[in-house]
Amino acid sequence: MSNRELYKRTFSQVHPSYTPKWEEQEELSAWRSGRPLAPRLATAAALCATAAVLCATAFTTNFLGLRDLFPRKQAEPPVRPVTSVVLPGSEDTMSLSGYMDSPEGQALAEWEEFLDGYDTDHAILDQVGNYLDPAFDKYICYNVYTQDMADKLEEIVAKYGLKLHTQQIDLTAHPEALGPLADFVKDKKETYWSYMYEDGSCHFDGWAYVEDYGLVDVQFQRSVKGTFNDATLNIGDPAAYKQWTYQTSSGVEVVLALGSSKSLILADLPDCFATFNVFQGAGNGMTREHLEGVAERYDFSKLTPVEPPEDIPDPGPLQAPAGERTDARTVYAQVLRDLLYSGLLPDSGPYDAVRVDPAGDQFAVYDVDFDGEEELILLHNDDITAGMRGYVMKFDPTYTGTWAPVSFQLADFPDFAFYDNGVVQVLCSHNQTHGELWPFELYGYDADGDYYYHIASVYSADKDLAREAEVGDVYSAEIDTSGTGRIYYVNFVYGSGVEPAGERVWDSEEYFAWLDSVLGRSQEVEIPYQHLTEQNIADTLGGQPPMQTVPPDGMPEG
Repeated sequence: MSNRELYKRTFSQVHPSYTPKWEEQEELSAWRSGRPLAPRLATAAALCATAAVLCATAFTTNFLGLRDLFPRKQAEPPVRPVTSVVLPGSEDTMSLSGYMDSPEGQALAEWEEFLDGYDTDHAILDQVGNYLDPAFDKYICYNVYTQDMADKLEEIVAKYGLKLHTQQIDLTAHPEALGPLADFVKDKKETYWSYMYEDGSCHFDGWAYVEDYGLVDVQFQRSVKGTFNDATLNIGDPAAYKQWTYQTSSGVEVVLALGSSKSLILADLPDCFATFNVFQGAGNGMTREHLEGVAERYDFSKLTPVEPPEDIPDPGPLQAPAGERTDARTVYAQVLRDLLYSGLLPDSGPYDAVRVDPAGDQFAVYDVDFDGEEELILLHNDDITAGMRGYVMKFDPTYTGTWAPVSFQLADFPDFAFYDNGVVQVLCSHNQTHGELWPFELYGYDADGDYYYHIASVYSADKDLAREAEVGDVYSAEIDTSGTGRIYYVNFVYGSGVEPAGERVWDSEEYFAWLDSVLGRSQEVEIPYQHLTEQNIADTLGGQPPMQTVPPDGMPEG
């Protein structure tokens, strides 16, 4: 059964014509930090938000202060416990800046504590809306939207003697900024570099091929010491990891941590702190030797000393293709041909991932929010998992800049289900939970603002799976009053009007009652997707392909 079929079986149970069976429903696998902004405000800060998100879905905030999560044998050398990177007051979030006794870790902990108590009902953010005050441009990489936030951030960095990021470089457009890091990855085809800051802090998504195991999905971040970084990662129960030190063939000692559904590789170097988020763990068949094999795919000696990128001029926004910009369908065709012929994603410029199927991406032109105007729905499936992206875009006739004149109503992993009451369900890229329910996000539609807002993140914990993984605290029989062997975690990030912001852990009856209140009697909308080919673009939207095209390597001209 596919993930989509599994979801449909479960989701359909909330409708009155079905009898709930409580069947077919792990922690979301994504890196996030900061607090979500209003949709267009978040779009305006997209590149910097990506840096803060090590991506898609919120995780580790205490990277350098985790509790003792790996019991060590006396025969092994002392290992600084992963718990020493977990943020104070957090049970499962680690800092990606360094251990909690470092200036960077302490600054992040203080910032997170401030955010936890600031604008908790999003009243200020709602008032800010879609407008990004130029006065806060200096803090765009930190999701600052008020003077109080700016003042607090300045106070924290001054207290710990840190500096703020001043520039972010798109590594897909400027790979030369990598410098020595160009040789950090032994097989460059396995890596999709995304950004680098002015100090050399950087990030990539990719995979590693490990002998006797296969492909392993990874995310990497290097945080340079002396600069405030707010990226975090959720790692689940830190005490569930087995931890040891490992001397790589490049001569650098790293800390390896093997969990049940994910693993970590940490390197605390003189001038930087490096982290690998490995999306496989013991529950996926990964062993100690396999994780060491992942570490050997990289030359850690290239991480230090850090060589900041030389000054690279800002090229400005990408130029939209020539042609009429006053017609929605013409603009949509331009966006699609940008991706087909030049590999340009609509919100982040070029990408250089290995394409498996040139026609793997899909699109549809459809009034999905029922406001009387057609939207462009684009599913960028033809990429590594970390690079996949789905978009709902709307033509913006008032736009006068140099990007394509569209606004982004929604951007997430490209597995959408649209409902006729405006609700959108998005399956997450990975299931690293201890439940069979595939984790998903729910969005609602704001007709006045013409954008989608986040309702909740959802995943489950199953009694049998939790027992097999030896994580007894994930499932609770006290909560499972229906005796179904499953409980549901629902995290209201913004608050939905039904429940205030925060996490709820529910029994099956409570969960399905809530889900029914969100969906009501709505039905899923069938979207007429087509594969991204020149013929389909021309048949649907008209126009002609560029006279001269230079497709990315391995990508035919349509």
